[in-house]
Amino acid sequence: MISEIDWNYLYFVQCMDDESFGGLCNDISEKWKTWSEWIMCENPHTDKLPEQWEDKLTRFEKLLILKAFRPEKLLFAFTNYVLSEIG
Repeated sequence: MISEIDWNYLYFVQCMDDESFGGLCNDISEKWKTWSEWIMCENPHTDKLPEQWEDKLTRFEKLLILKAFRPEKLLFAFTNYVLSEIG
C-alpha cells in the first residue's frame, strides 16, 4: 500500500516533468503487482525498475521514485549515484 503523501509526491513528480514521468501514476495503479514486487525486494536501489521505467529514467530520476517507496534505501542509492557519476 502507498500512503496518500507518497502518492501526492509521485503525482507532483509526474506533473513536474511529464516528458520523463508521464504516465507514471497510471502505470503504478494498473501494474501494482509488478511495482509491489520491486518495492518489496531486498535491494530496490540496485534492482531494475519495473518495465520501461528502467530505461526511460535517468539515474537521478530513479532516486525520486525510490524516495516515495523505500526512503530507507536512499543513502545507499545516493552513494551508488555519486560513485557512478563522480567516481
